[in-house]
Amino acid sequence: MAHAERGVRLFVGAFLTQPNQSFYDHFVARLVATEPGVLRPIPSRSVHLTCVFCADVPDPFVDEFNEAARAVAAGQHSFLIGVVAPQVLLAGRTPRLVSADIADGHASLDRMTASLVESLVTRCPGLDLRPTRSPHLTLARFRRQATREDAERVTGLLERVGGAEMRREERVSRLQVIESTLTSAQPIYKVRLDAPFLDAGPDIV
Repeated sequence: MAHAERGVRLFVGAFLTQPNQSFYDHFVARLVATEPGVLRPIPSRSVHLTCVFCADVPDPFVDEFNEAARAVAAGQHSFLIGVVAPQVLLAGRTPRLVSADIADGHASLDRMTASLVESLVTRCPGLDLRPTRSPHLTLARFRRQATREDAERVTGLLERVGGAEMRREERVSRLQVIESTLTSAQPIYKVRLDAPFLDAGPDIV
């Protein structure tokens, strides 16, 4: 029996600008070097916010998916977000991520995400859209064999390097539609669309 061909994994989000990409790349490299058998970094220069995710976008809908995101970006003004110090995210007792939560800018993010969902539903009816409920930055992932004790050690490391210098500010001024391909090593990201906001400056992602 033939199986229906699966579509592509797409999300609409915003890559951080170069200064913050460099900051987190260097920070995570030091963290992973301290716990090389426990953590693996995300791909270099790929720290991003995810606004809306869809695990299965059929090929005929990909262009419309892009246009839905472009339409929102075209009417959007840039805004600031604040990011707090990284922390360990657990699923029950299993460590999953090192991530940094968004502390400021939630109202603007929520409005933009709502606009994206509305635009995507209009142009791509029937897709299983998953808006992000708790915006955050994923910085590193725990390896499958990681234990609660590993998580406690990493938490201790994060607490020792935490502080005001780990709080970051980012101006969100463009949206990307990103194709995400999962591999055993790390996800592979391919930018399908890069759409500036109304008042976006030069592209420095």
